Amino acid sequence: MTLVLVSCAPAAHNFKLSNLDKEKGTRQFVGKEFVLGSSVYFTDFFGESDKLFVEARPFDIVELWHHSGEKVAVGVPSDTIIPAGTAVKVKEIIYPASPLMAPFQEGRSALAPTAHPWLIVERTSGDVSNLPLVFVLSREIATLREFDAEVGARLKSPQWVTSWLTLHDPLLLDAIYKKQPVVGMTLAGVQAALGPSRNDSQREASGVLDFTADYGDLQVTLQGKTVVKVESQKALAAAAQEKAQAEAEKARIAAEEQAAKQAAEEAVKKAEADEALKLREAEAAKEKTALAEASAQVRAAEQAKQDKERQTVEENRAAEAKAKVEADVAAQREAELQARLTAAKREKEEAEKDRERKVREAELAAKVAEAEAAAVAAKKKAEADAVQAQANALAERKRTRDALKRAETAAAAARKKADTAEKKAQRGRTEIDAAQKRVDEVSSAAGPRKVGVKLQDVSPQLAAALGIGEARGAYIVQVKPNSEADRAGILANDIIVKAGGEAVAGPSALLRALDNNGVRAVEVEVVRQGKTLKLTLVSEEGKEIAIREKALTRVQEKHQGVLAAADTARALADKQAQMVAELRERLEGATPATPRKIGLMIDPVSPQLAAALGLKPGQGAFISKVKEDGDAGRGGVQPSDIVLEVNGVAVAGPDKLTEMVGSAMSFESIELMVLRKGARIKIIVPAALAKAESDGSDSGSRTQETGGKKAAPAVPEQAESAAAPVRTTPDPRSLDLSSAIEDSAEAPRRGPIKSK
Repeated sequence: MTLVLVSCAPAAHNFKLSNLDKEKGTRQFVGKEFVLGSSVYFTDFFGESDKLFVEARPFDIVELWHHSGEKVAVGVPSDTIIPAGTAVKVKEIIYPASPLMAPFQEGRSALAPTAHPWLIVERTSGDVSNLPLVFVLSREIATLREFDAEVGARLKSPQWVTSWLTLHDPLLLDAIYKKQPVVGMTLAGVQAALGPSRNDSQREASGVLDFTADYGDLQVTLQGKTVVKVESQKALAAAAQEKAQAEAEKARIAAEEQAAKQAAEEAVKKAEADEALKLREAEAAKEKTALAEASAQVRAAEQAKQDKERQTVEENRAAEAKAKVEADVAAQREAELQARLTAAKREKEEAEKDRERKVREAELAAKVAEAEAAAVAAKKKAEADAVQAQANALAERKRTRDALKRAETAAAAARKKADTAEKKAQRGRTEIDAAQKRVDEVSSAAGPRKVGVKLQDVSPQLAAALGIGEARGAYIVQVKPNSEADRAGILANDIIVKAGGEAVAGPSALLRALDNNGVRAVEVEVVRQGKTLKLTLVSEEGKEIAIREKALTRVQEKHQGVLAAADTARALADKQAQMVAELRERLEGATPATPRKIGLMIDPVSPQLAAALGLKPGQGAFISKVKEDGDAGRGGVQPSDIVLEVNGVAVAGPDKLTEMVGSAMSFESIELMVLRKGARIKIIVPAALAKAESDGSDSGSRTQETGGKKAAPAVPEQAESAAAPVRTTPDPRSLDLSSAIEDSAEAPRRGPIKSK
């Protein structure tokens, strides 16, 4: 029975599916078996523990609504993930009702998204929880087609698992199961892991090739339908915060070092000031002593004057004159001492400043010399390391390419062998299936099992009368002649206490045990006159099934070796394919951050030209322009050449050529096989030239010149020796292509490598 939910706010009621379409949707999906089309999170269904809410998208971007127009809180998902491909069966579809039915809504609807239709499924595996899973579909559904699309985005047919899901690389399949998108995953793989993005409608409407899918914290960038970048906004913010903290800590340490340096300088200055103060105090003490002596002499003169007051006026005048002269001499001496002290202090300060300046200059000169020597040594070491690194990188890439070629050859052989073994195994499976079908035909054709007995419960009185003690088992009242029970030897008054290895409590338990075994033989234990007997109930259909099951066993044993060989061959082929994938990933991981450009403008080979030259459709890339000073021009590539191979790998169009050249390192030479006027020619494109060094701030934007002419760029030794094209055997289907190219005045402005 289909339940109906209600909504009460007309503004929030956007589900417009008609009653007829609802009935069609119910008949189309309810009771059918599907698999999950995406790995899903789950949690309790909005406060109800008897079912689970499931959703492929991250819960923080899911928006659900109540019929009142209010948003519904989604909750927190469990750490466990239900993987894509899980087998389910549609149990029920619950549609939202009209707003007029809102007053009759149950109380729990206050927490549930009642403005949406619910798709309720249950898992069919016996080893998992039997709680129903509820998908909440979009409330913006107006037609049955839109409803089918909503269900189809969440549920797939069981064939989808083998035809698409399990064909993925194990690493990508594990990422889908863990809901962790990775680089290299397709758009379909991302949606199988996380469901549709928040801005998926923009992608479908715009049809752009480069697109960033918004999954809340996760931002998945795609080029075409391939993931090229996966970023976590929370991880980026945490990294930025950690970087800011590290820079703040560095600034704090620098500030503490600067403060310690200033404190040391101030301590030195204070010590020097204290020494100068002591010197000034010593000079002042000497001068004070001199002044004291002068004062004593003045006092002596005054005493003499007093003693000689009786002397004549002439003697007094002479004494006063002498005292004045001595005072003037003392004052003059004091002034001279003060001037000498000031001059000495000034000379000392100047001498100290000169000494400090010379010390700083000497230390700075030593540091400059040390830094210059270290810079020269570091530059030489860096140049040597760069040369060695380039050589190591070239050798490693060559080893990887060679290993990849060998692995691809081995993988192709293993795949061919596995396909051959699979064909043989398929014939064996067909024969086994036919034998199994013959067994199933007997089981399905058999009607309800009739043993031919009349039963009743064993009452305590009957148990006491028969002497069995406990009242258990099924009592045989009557046995039909020539019936299954009669042929097995069962008699009236027997008590069946066990059937098919299970204890029989009464007639109903016996009937269940017989029903569980179908028409196959069933061993029963019978109590007869106090003794326990073991008898076997065998139907006519059971005899036929036993015969056909023996035939099935012989067929299985016959083809067991072929099936095992097919499994072994398939495992070996998968292992070889995994090795090829790992080598390709290693080779792609060594590509430069910026694609290499060698100075070519390329176009597809036209169908007429390909037919004239005997090339397959899409084979090769046509060179329309060559930059003379580019790597390809220096290697001898010419306009009208058709590039067939790069480093021994076939070129399937301009895009493939751009990809293969772009993955080459700048210091690596590239081997091209070109078709020129019917002849196949091998050309070695030399390593890229190093940029000319400028005289300072220009950073290499001007060409270094010698004697008024441009200096010849340094060409690696291996590039110079391999620059000349090597002609191989001419192709008999030659054609002069010189007239196939038209000059264009706009060509020099176009990029070095560009496919039209």
